[in-house]
Amino acid sequence: MKRAWLQAVGGVAGDMFLAALLSAGLPEEELARFLSELPGGLRLETRTVSVSGISALRVELSATAPGNLPTRLSDFLALLEGLGLAPRILSAARKIFRLIFEAEARVHGRTPEEVNLHELSAWDTLGDVLGVLWGLERLGIAELYVSALPLGSGLLETAHGRLPHPAPATLEILKGVPVYGVPEKFETVTPTGAALVRVLARGFGPPPPMEIEAVGSGAGTFPLATRPNLLRLLVGRPPGEVFSEEVVEIVTDLDDETPETLAQVAERLLSAGALDVGFLPRTMKKGRPGLKLEVLAPPEAAEELARLLLEETVTLGVRLRRLERRVLLRQTRTVETPWGPVRVKLARSPSGKLKVKPEFEDLRTLSQKTGLSLREIREAVQSRISGLKWERD
Repeated sequence: MKRAWLQAVGGVAGDMFLAALLSAGLPEEELARFLSELPGGLRLETRTVSVSGISALRVELSATAPGNLPTRLSDFLALLEGLGLAPRILSAARKIFRLIFEAEARVHGRTPEEVNLHELSAWDTLGDVLGVLWGLERLGIAELYVSALPLGSGLLETAHGRLPHPAPATLEILKGVPVYGVPEKFETVTPTGAALVRVLARGFGPPPPMEIEAVGSGAGTFPLATRPNLLRLLVGRPPGEVFSEEVVEIVTDLDDETPETLAQVAERLLSAGALDVGFLPRTMKKGRPGLKLEVLAPPEAAEELARLLLEETVTLGVRLRRLERRVLLRQTRTVETPWGPVRVKLARSPSGKLKVKPEFEDLRTLSQKTGLSLREIREAVQSRISGLKWERD
């Protein structure tokens, strides 16, 4: 349950983000192994450099196998589906690359299926995005915040001719993101970097409250005239045992769904990343009884869950509202019983009181396996968890 703040001192690009994660403690050998198993057989090379007297890491990815990424959206998404990625990584990767394709399509007045990503077709683009997503998971970073982004100017050469900085597709991606201009004739924010922060950031601005545990610095390729070409990553934990996080509440009213359908929809929502799903009685138009379906979602999953509701139920619309909630830090332990292991959730209240609760699904599994009642299993587990203590990393 860590949070991080990305400080775009000189800008943001996929390789800089990857370098900052490595500099903040991401194990290089593990990342190298992950990248080598991706299409293209990517090889990771790192070196330490000095940027304005600050030690930073620079990374370079190179393919050991021939070929290029698919340049069509449907082919690209099919490639992602076949990589066997963890669900959270796959979901975020789909959003990031779809965002890039859609931005290019808007710039050129075409549909996403009609555009070709010539500039982003090298295997290292895939490595940058999936490497960053894998790195955030490996470091346990659940919340990412990002500073306002510096935008340079000047011209760049592309397959479509000379275009101004920032690239038109980059500006499409950055709609709604706070930016400011800097006197650099250089691309300070790349389309890949823009898409990464647009999808992953919980918010933009100053650093959130945290107890800093690690600082990483990723270096850009070229020196800048007015600022260090650095991307810094601050990694830490929320102060104390309570932290705040932003969630999205998705609500719709239903009056003609069967209980079987509602149960299936709830299961699909939870499988797709919903934090909670609930039903409340509600009086509809003309006095008809109905239900209010409420879903709590992480901001990055809200759009996908809203689309699922529109697809799987008869509703014609859903309401989305951003909320802030307070959450206790949690730990998970496993205790052994005569019938098998049981996971146990631990949380500590602001006053220091420890809350301990066995995982119900594990209790139910053991009950079905042994024929014992849930009460007997629960009592046996309770006797084994009374001595558990809160552990500090």
